[in-house]
Amino acid sequence: MTFTGANPDIVERAAALAAVARDEAEAIERDRRLPDPLVEALRDAGLFHLWVPGELGGLDAGVGTFMEVVRTLSAGDAAAGWVVMIAAETNALAQWMPRATAEEIFGGDARPICVGTLNPPAGTLRPVEGGYVAEGRWPFGSGFPNADWLISRARLLDADGEPALDDRGQPQMRAFAVPANQAQLVDTWSVPGLAGTGSFDYSMHEVHVPAQFVFEFAAPWTSGPRSTLPIGPIFQVGHGAHAIGTARQAMEAFAEIAARPAWSERPASEIALAHHARGEAEALVSSAEAWLDRVLSGIWQRAEAGEPNPAEAFNALQLAVAHTVHACVRAADLLFEAAGAQSLYRSNRLERAWRDLRAAGQHLHAKDRHYADGGRRLLEPESQ
Repeated sequence: MTFTGANPDIVERAAALAAVARDEAEAIERDRRLPDPLVEALRDAGLFHLWVPGELGGLDAGVGTFMEVVRTLSAGDAAAGWVVMIAAETNALAQWMPRATAEEIFGGDARPICVGTLNPPAGTLRPVEGGYVAEGRWPFGSGFPNADWLISRARLLDADGEPALDDRGQPQMRAFAVPANQAQLVDTWSVPGLAGTGSFDYSMHEVHVPAQFVFEFAAPWTSGPRSTLPIGPIFQVGHGAHAIGTARQAMEAFAEIAARPAWSERPASEIALAHHARGEAEALVSSAEAWLDRVLSGIWQRAEAGEPNPAEAFNALQLAVAHTVHACVRAADLLFEAAGAQSLYRSNRLERAWRDLRAAGQHLHAKDRHYADGGRRLLEPESQ
């Protein structure tokens, strides 16, 4: 199936580059970053700028297009799909930051790649003349090796260097943007899955941030359906598409293994265990995909009509995203087990897709707690 409302021309661009990413998958994993030629091709195709407002030269694409692009790229290489997902989501923040700031970052022919860590707010911002000084270390900077700008969150300090508190006595937080070359890569990203995402920690020491690049997220200055959505769902939905694409990659790799003689004189494709694993994997992924598409298309249709989305819709989305990732991880487990010793070789794509999905399943948006949160809201609607 195709996600509802996907733009076929943009998806076709993604499909062409997914094939390139598939050919580069071993190098992407080894180098722990996307190669520069692939990054520039993705930039030229506009895929990092799917959700940049049209006023700033972005594609301003619908949510179905975003989902289909992430899924398509992830079916070629999970790391490539992940980095595009993260950059497109981070670039979408342009509509929530002050317009003058967004125009400085995205205006003209810049076409920047923005990534960064908003949660947790790991560093500090100390006020100085003309702006602030950023200090600290932020984890999980997916795409950092390929980034032009970093958008991060930090705790605000007062003039004495003490935590600045709001009216309720809570620490104040601010988002801020700096060119990526103002930060240092901390070589932390030695991991079994999604190694090619380059999700290193990054640090800043005494980095001056002009005042116009320090901000609180406010009501969007743009119009259109996406401007009616909270920030939270923008950063959730892609994880479902990424998991589906990576699971499809695992299915394709399993079919290649199953076509070869494995445990007997017959190819594995003729063995009941392979049949069962492939069938159950399809049921898991396709049913999760259908639910996610139904929930998401309903939210988008209401946004296009200018209607508010109820809290129940976003609760269903949170559940659908977490469930989709879990279903895809389970599908990869089934295929990995059914392939037997064949699945252990680094030379086949099933092994990498399995590791990548296992890593994706560790993300905050895929955690089991979402089932408990969603169930509480269903049983106690007043808690939403």
